[in-house]
Amino acid sequence: MGNNIILETKFVADISGSFYIPSYQRGYRWSETEVVRLLDDIYQNGKKNYCLQPVVVRKKEDQYELIDGQQKLTTLYLIYKYMNGVISLHQKVCSMLGMSYFIKVQMPVLKIHIQF
Repeated sequence: MGNNIILETKFVADISGSFYIPSYQRGYRWSETEVVRLLDDIYQNGKKNYCLQPVVVRKKEDQYELIDGQQKLTTLYLIYKYMNGVISLHQKVCSMLGMSYFIKVQMPVLKIHIQF
């Protein structure tokens, strides 16, 4: 096996596969402060692509071992799951009531409440 290191920029939407966090990594430790800082940073970036620097992975067979960036990626995953659940719930309620649904997300209006 070669020790070639390949650095490349990828959009999060273009990354697919199974990722795992090895047991030697510390547990999730971000507090509300770090989460708010990340969301503010993304918001301040506007419509430009946001860089997650750095996220380091190593391909192991058919999976990727997450070496660096696990706190940030875990936080983004939790936010994604939360938002996906909110939108899904809204769609289900509208469907049950026989209403069509239309969701327009505007970042200044969007309030995310995450309890720690």
